Amino acid sequence: YYHFHYGTQAISDVLPGAVERWLGWLEGHQTVAVIGEHVETRVRSAGFQTSRTFLASPPKPIKDVPKDISLTHMRAVGVGDGSLDQKLYGLKPAKLPVKKSTERTNPVLSVPQQQQEQRLLQQQQKPQQQPQGGLLQGRHPELWYRSGWVTNSPKVGLKFEFRPLRLPSEDPELPVFDSLRLALYGRLLSEEMTPKLVDLTATGVSYSIDVSRDGVSFSFNGFAPIMPRLIDTVLDEFNRFNNDTTITAASRFQRVTQDLRMQLATHTDMPIKYAIEDRNMLLVHGGYSNNELLDGLDNVSSLGAVKSLAELLLSRPLQLVAISMGNWGQHDALEAGQKISTAIQLPSSFVSQSHVGGTVERVPPVIRPVAPVEVRMLNPRKGDPNDAIVFSLVTGVGNIENRVLFGLIGEILGALTYSELRTKRQLGYVVSAGAAMVSNVQYVSAVVQGNVLRADDVEAAIEEIFQELMPKRLRELHRDDFAAHVESYRQAVLQPPMSASDELAHFWTPIAQGGKCFGLHGELLRYLDSPRLTRQRLSEVWDELVAPKNGFRHKLVVKYFAKNVPVLKSAQKVRESALLQGLSSTSVQRLVDERSKTVYFDRVDSKARAAITKAGGYYPQDLNCKLHDDSQHVQRAKGKHSDAAFLGIS
Repeated sequence: YYHFHYGTQAISDVLPGAVERWLGWLEGHQTVAVIGEHVETRVRSAGFQTSRTFLASPPKPIKDVPKDISLTHMRAVGVGDGSLDQKLYGLKPAKLPVKKSTERTNPVLSVPQQQQEQRLLQQQQKPQQQPQGGLLQGRHPELWYRSGWVTNSPKVGLKFEFRPLRLPSEDPELPVFDSLRLALYGRLLSEEMTPKLVDLTATGVSYSIDVSRDGVSFSFNGFAPIMPRLIDTVLDEFNRFNNDTTITAASRFQRVTQDLRMQLATHTDMPIKYAIEDRNMLLVHGGYSNNELLDGLDNVSSLGAVKSLAELLLSRPLQLVAISMGNWGQHDALEAGQKISTAIQLPSSFVSQSHVGGTVERVPPVIRPVAPVEVRMLNPRKGDPNDAIVFSLVTGVGNIENRVLFGLIGEILGALTYSELRTKRQLGYVVSAGAAMVSNVQYVSAVVQGNVLRADDVEAAIEEIFQELMPKRLRELHRDDFAAHVESYRQAVLQPPMSASDELAHFWTPIAQGGKCFGLHGELLRYLDSPRLTRQRLSEVWDELVAPKNGFRHKLVVKYFAKNVPVLKSAQKVRESALLQGLSSTSVQRLVDERSKTVYFDRVDSKARAAITKAGGYYPQDLNCKLHDDSQHVQRAKGKHSDAAFLGIS
């Protein structure tokens, strides 16, 4: 499938006698000295001149594996309000109190015990932990903590995220050159740190460091007795890397850069995957096309990559948002927070920026396409015979009602699309549809990849489903089928966490959003159990999306064509193709009208995204996480023959 040719050979043919020789070594037939001489002779005969030892050293025993792990804080306990979210996930984390130090601008966490507080103050006085530049510049860290898990785990989970404060006048887009610098920084940092922490991570702990325009985040997971050492080691290595601009060897930088270049220049995945990525790039700022990244890659130096984090992030005011959950006490969580908030160093060659104002971006903004957008590109995977299409309708900022309604609609739409385009018409071996969210904005989408029809004709087939078959399916939806879909959605809402990582991820989302949207599951269930949820309401919402009474649909279509990109069809050809696919005259006219307003692109990059943004701006960054009463819908839904009565809702 990937046009890759290979051959196989027996080891005994390539290295005669090697297998027997190796087995003899393993069984102790030769001394270490004899084995070493043999290997050295073979290596030198191959032309390698080196003074390095040729024999691998046997691995040493893993040190510091915890033998006594207290389970005092393993199980989440506490009295809550009996809400659904607390029944599923336990008490939400509490925001720990903090106060400013009287001696410096960085915050000092308040610890009840005098002895522990004294120890923390002593740690602050260590030279390697002196904050250079005041990363937080007096801002209070947002530290959230909960003891224990609802699931069964003896470990601790931590996440610390430093986010930059941005002024309203700042460009939300980071230049491609700086994006590349941060990307290479992350790869070089990983190459430097991973070998140095391999013995420590073998004890059952793990860590990760993620760097982007949105900030730098640290994640830690493992057993409580080892966590302080893990955090200390990671921060020490992190600071050492940032403070030594010569730490990266030229050969390593060249290899890492070449790996990234090859990754950007090759397309080994299915075309539909790249089409989805292109769609997402047009909706959310910050991304760049592979060609843009390749063009800028040669301009990035090793020094520029290593210094990028300090220059672009650490030198500016930051806000720390953190969560600590699991099998350790509050004092341990406070100490970890103190360490993280004060130990990161700004290299001495940089001066911290200071500005008044600025806010943290809690909800990534989503670009609003005011006119239909269509991308027409050649399939990026050379030789691939398939066309691919991603057809999306953006519904707008989500709320509780629309989350539920489009969740149900997505399930119905997915089954209908697969049945029509895959099972009946065999238009592609990749066919799917459904509803999803990007940031706080909802959309519905259908994707098809195949070689039966060109992407233009597949679009007409998708339009038939969206404008003809789906409205008909919703109007004729039987009560039993409606009840089955509602129950399926209910079971998804009631699904408890399967692991500790599920719990931490569940709470991290509202914490990252500024403490909003706790209790989301309960609000969804409230709507599911309300008389406002009816088949009629499903049909109304869908009709408002695909056939708006005013203006045009917020449509975004990405098409990949195999071999060549066909000439754009005339209005008459669009009409004929749509009628051939089964669309009504009203739907056909809508397509013809939209065609005259559609904005076309022959590539997806930051310039295309900027053009869409200039025309439509962004959707509001509102978070609608509470169900608001709507007496109109409630009144309309009542009656002994209503859907509410059928579902047993009073």
